Amino acid sequence: MLYYRGRDDCLPKALTTFYLLRRQGIPVEICFAVKKFPFAAHSWVEAYGEPLDDTPSRLRQYTVIHRVGG
Repeated sequence: MLYYRGRDDCLPKALTTFYLLRRQGIPVEICFAVKKFPFAAHSWVEAYGEPLDDTPSRLRQYTVIHRVGG
């Protein structure tokens, strides 16, 4: 069964990017983060400490709670 949320969602995008790059041997991390007010969660992929699919100014709003990979 396929997973589809019907909107532009960061989690499927980040998971797909993470999987495909790791499969090619590129050392990437997937980051999971939250912000308090208004509450929001976000995920993105980083390579060599730099975000690949998001802007640093947007990511500064979030506090990373977990990283996978490395």
